[in-house]
Amino acid sequence: MKRALSITGIVLLVCGMTASHAAADESIGDNAGWGDAAELDLMALMNLEVVSASNTAEKLSQAPASVLVVTGNEMVERGYSSLIDIFADLPGVDLAITYGDLYYKAYWRGYRKDASPFLFMIDGRIMNHLWFNRTDMLAAVSLSNIERVEVVYGPASAVYGPNAMMGVFHIITKKDYGKDGNDYGASVSFSGGTFMQKAGTSFDERRADVSMGYNKDDFSLQLSSSMHNLGMDEDSLDQYMYTDPTMANDRNLWGTALDVAS
Repeated sequence: MKRALSITGIVLLVCGMTASHAAADESIGDNAGWGDAAELDLMALMNLEVVSASNTAEKLSQAPASVLVVTGNEMVERGYSSLIDIFADLPGVDLAITYGDLYYKAYWRGYRKDASPFLFMIDGRIMNHLWFNRTDMLAAVSLSNIERVEVVYGPASAVYGPNAMMGVFHIITKKDYGKDGNDYGASVSFSGGTFMQKAGTSFDERRADVSMGYNKDDFSLQLSSSMHNLGMDEDSLDQYMYTDPTMANDRNLWGTALDVAS
């Protein structure tokens, strides 16, 4: 018997780009040349542009901070299926994967608090929780809509404010979906399988990732959706102490609270 533990995230990005928006987004364009980064030599790489170190477009060699860039091509080559895989490969980052309401949490350089010590942005827009500064929507980001990810290490509060004390995780989405003269394009990916954890616990996993885009003159539209379904074998719950039903009625643990509950 299996109990379905479903985690579903959807992100819809709709951008109607007028002349005023175009000026604001010019520094986060799709012409930075990172698509062919793997074929470039060191000098050419240093001349590519990044936008996250000082919140403006500048050559990597002139960026006033340590910047790590993960391109969309690298995500495909490395077999990434979610942002978990990106964070897991980043130096100085620890992951707590709970499969709970937050799904997973990233800690930078040993800083373990409820609030996120880094700034999470999509196309220059801050996505951290306004009150708690958590990055709750990390699991809902569609990888098929990402052109590259820029990771800034070190304090960036002088540029972005106090919430960027450990760094910045900045997602740059695709801007040009059209190919062969078309104004539109789409990307679809599906994956699934079964993986094992300790004590023989098995999980059936299914993922779907869809992104679509339309560009015409000064108008741009992007739609992206991501779904993740995780099914766990219910019989394996007996392996974990916190799922033992007898603990819910243990008076040594709960005392008089059981009388209130009844």
